[in-house]
Amino acid sequence: KAMQRGETLCDIVEETNPELRFLLVFMYQLAGLPKERFGKKPYNPILGEVFRACFRHKNGAITMLYAEQVSHHPPITAVHLHSDKLGICFNSYMKPEPKFWGNSIEVRLTGLIKLSLEKYGEVYEMTRPTIWQTGILGIGKQRVEFVGETTLTCEKNDLI
Repeated sequence: KAMQRGETLCDIVEETNPELRFLLVFMYQLAGLPKERFGKKPYNPILGEVFRACFRHKNGAITMLYAEQVSHHPPITAVHLHSDKLGICFNSYMKPEPKFWGNSIEVRLTGLIKLSLEKYGEVYEMTRPTIWQTGILGIGKQRVEFVGETTLTCEKNDLI
């Protein structure tokens, strides 16, 4: 879901104020969360399947995205996204850790996200929140909630 709001990447690179840029990075991270989906068949690393996509920005920049299921048991997903024109590099890995609670499931999304901005020499590190989904057995309303903490840090600018 890294390109859910892809135009935000241009806004991040164009923002000269470090505090506002930090907020834009946080908005970019949160923008993709409501679209998270579960229950799909993951890519099978034994078959060598890699998801590749590109996103063309309004300013003509192109961002390339590569994703692969790098481990089947346990499932671990790796994502690399980069744009030479924007000077960004995004690397992430995610290992979901589900716990079943009757009619609900809690999914702790362990792993780290790193977004590097070449223009500013900054590296942002992010974690994902835990996801709580109810109604998985068809009892009651199905809904997804984000619980717990997500963190964002930029060591260069001393922002947390």
